[in-house]
Amino acid sequence: MRLFWRLHRAVMRLTAGRFGRVGPMDALLLTTKGRKSGGPRDVVLFYIRDSDAYIVVASYAGEDRDLAWWKNLKAHPEADVTVAGKRIRVRARESEGTERERLWTRIVQKDPGVRRIPAADEGASCGGGPPPDRLEHAQTSGRMLAERLLASYVVLCEWCVFLVRSACFCSGRRSQ
Repeated sequence: MRLFWRLHRAVMRLTAGRFGRVGPMDALLLTTKGRKSGGPRDVVLFYIRDSDAYIVVASYAGEDRDLAWWKNLKAHPEADVTVAGKRIRVRARESEGTERERLWTRIVQKDPGVRRIPAADEGASCGGGPPPDRLEHAQTSGRMLAERLLASYVVLCEWCVFLVRSACFCSGRRSQ
């Protein structure tokens, strides 16, 4: 079974997420940042759409265990999704309350084979599984944009100083 999933992940990478459907569910390639290594980590996940968000479930065929990609998303919610030939920057968040129930209903309708695991707050003895995660298009906030522009400006100024000093050095004039 591991060989199948490795091949599936390779096909998803090679086709930029164009071919990945298995059974009734569509699949996407999620690239997270490793919480320990900091390196990119890929996993193929089944999903449903909810307006412009991708809904995924951190479930290993119904087993009660935390998955590495889910732990990575909790540590670093920003990630990339490759689906239908596009690479999209997303931000993950857990669904809660009525949204959570609505999404579970839709997931089970799409694939009745999905086994719903109750979460800890619903009385599960072993902690249960996580709620569906929403992978929403990441929005660049005004503050983040301003910080990026300021950093670019500082780098540009440093280059200008370097070029002026280099020109002075080459022409024999030394700046103090």
